[in-house]
Amino acid sequence: MFAAQQFLGRLSQPVRSNNNVAAVVSSFIQDGGVFVSSSATTTTTQIRCATKKAGGSSNNGRDSIGRRLGIKVYPGVYAKAGNIIIRQRGRKFHSGENVVMGRDHTISAKVAGVVKFTRHPKNNRNVVHIIPEEAA
Repeated sequence: MFAAQQFLGRLSQPVRSNNNVAAVVSSFIQDGGVFVSSSATTTTTQIRCATKKAGGSSNNGRDSIGRRLGIKVYPGVYAKAGNIIIRQRGRKFHSGENVVMGRDHTISAKVAGVVKFTRHPKNNRNVVHIIPEEAA
């Protein structure tokens, strides 16, 4: 009992070697005290457990808006000069008379007139023309 009181009293005093508990224990044992455990340091770790089961994440939930491509002025319809006739990616339709193709392959009317679609005789490609209003 007296040895335990001495040990506890020594713990409250400043330790000479870096405040280490092991140094206190070794000095207590050297003084002739009796100590039950060989290790005086104990560490406790706290583990947090989940309160809900983890749900899987989904890869859905996003979509891009449409590009609004296609025919804007159909055959037989009047188009003003500068009107966009077709918006397209690549050359699905080719430019014919009185129309111009932009760098993004948009086909526009150069002059005012009626839109006409034809097929090229050699390669069967779609060709867009404008028949000017004087000739129509």
